[in-house]
Amino acid sequence: LDEICDSISKYMSFDLSDFCDFMSVCRARRRAERVAAFNRIDTDGSGYMDARELAGLLEEIGVAPMSHIVEEILREVDHDNSGHLSFAEFERAVDLLVLREGFCRSEYERMLAAFRMYDVDGSGSLSHREVVALLQHLYFSMSPAEAMRFVSRVDADGSGSLNEREFLVFMRHIRECEVAQVTAAMRRFDADAESAGMSVIQRVLMLLTSLGYAPDEDALREAAEDVGLHTPRRRAQDDDSPKAQAVCSDSADLAGETGERVTEQQPVSISQVWQVTEAWRRREGLRRGGGAGRGGGGR
Repeated sequence: LDEICDSISKYMSFDLSDFCDFMSVCRARRRAERVAAFNRIDTDGSGYMDARELAGLLEEIGVAPMSHIVEEILREVDHDNSGHLSFAEFERAVDLLVLREGFCRSEYERMLAAFRMYDVDGSGSLSHREVVALLQHLYFSMSPAEAMRFVSRVDADGSGSLNEREFLVFMRHIRECEVAQVTAAMRRFDADAESAGMSVIQRVLMLLTSLGYAPDEDALREAAEDVGLHTPRRRAQDDDSPKAQAVCSDSADLAGETGERVTEQQPVSISQVWQVTEAWRRREGLRRGGGAGRGGGGR
């Protein structure tokens, strides 16, 4: 930016004409950077970007390339339903990723709705204490001291508050922290022979517990169903005791939103973990009917 400013004026301030020139140069440079990024990621030289190449873009800009985010972006910007993106559609995808800080649409809208609910005075900003309280409201398991460190990092100007954009950046940092922790935990579990026979829900349960959550297994199962991941229901044993339950046979399968079917014994993906966790957060850890069951929420 300093280089662009110096090329337009030798003074410390801009008049309207200088500002228009500044914006024109910025737009031209941004487009050139996007053209270069598109050509670099379009590894097969087709002139279009497919789901795999879009995932590469997400990873390049620091967003975990979760399959549900890639699929949602494709659905939202692929206006001709070709299954791949032209350069114009690619530009729209980048604009959405920047606007939403890499979150999917439902997460983005839920976070902004919560922010505006806490912004009771309509000032467009929340104090550090309010941001930490809002994080708990959104059902994230992070201690106030840890959350405050992220708040201070985002509040670069030391104003003591975060606006909507800064809040989204703050939430992106929280997500990146959790994704890194989940990824590390998944590697540990994959190397653990005892976890090999676990169902998908049991693995998600272990992953969330490792992050400091206390989820109820039945609430997680219902959350999985909310996002189209169908898992075996628990069933009563022959003694008819309501407490004597067992997981259905391992031959039962898990169906994703795309129709792909994976067995209970296949590794759980980071996208599946995140989708189930977000659905569970929206439920505030509750089962249908309001019961919290054996587990509660975060810390």
